[in-house]
Amino acid sequence: MSPDNCQKLRIVGFLMLLVFFLNNGCEKIPFYGIIEGVVEYMVSYPEMAGRNSPLASLLPSKATMYFNTRYSAVEIAGLMGFFRLNVISDSKGKILRAYLKVLTTKIYTVYDTTEILRKLGEYPQYCVIEPQHGKRIKYIGLECFRYYMMSLKPGTPDFEVLVTGEIKTTSPFWYTPFNSMGGFLLKYDIRHFDVYMRFEATSVKSVDVPGDIFKHDTSYKYVEPSRFEEEIKLLLKQFSS
Repeated sequence: MSPDNCQKLRIVGFLMLLVFFLNNGCEKIPFYGIIEGVVEYMVSYPEMAGRNSPLASLLPSKATMYFNTRYSAVEIAGLMGFFRLNVISDSKGKILRAYLKVLTTKIYTVYDTTEILRKLGEYPQYCVIEPQHGKRIKYIGLECFRYYMMSLKPGTPDFEVLVTGEIKTTSPFWYTPFNSMGGFLLKYDIRHFDVYMRFEATSVKSVDVPGDIFKHDTSYKYVEPSRFEEEIKLLLKQFSS
């Protein structure tokens, strides 16, 4: 076969591969990982499991996280639409914006690195334990690493963490106690605003995310972080006690 024919075959082969990936673009999962998409989490409250509180059932049971290589946005709604919490993270600029809507009241706050360090200091210290067997598992179609978090603070529960490297974002959890683990968290426990929560991913979709999701909403009124946190604590306390 002549060099010209070999070159033509290479071009045809490349075009066939290109057409294949374009035709399968609805999933948008490139061979090197997911760089943009949506993760759905189930949210539960382990500490409230035995309380049989009718109001606890009104707390959010789902969280949605939108992400790309720089930004992420988490949306949590609860109390039958009574309130909505949005958290938008800029992992490059190390800025976190949190929005709270309760009926017609809208407030937001901004956490810079100083505020984030203050918040991180409020979390318990954990020791990461690697299991002897079954460290690598398949979870909702993604390769994951399983770890166990053992608290160094008495009375704080231990829990399982699942981390995947197949979602290629830049430190999406930089503002959490798990920022040193790397990867994307698919399962973890955390205490937010005095409420102990468990997040478990139920689906991951690689899709285009509109840029407007990560933009500032000018209809919200700014308050200091301390005021913002108190408002959420007071709200959640009514439904978690």
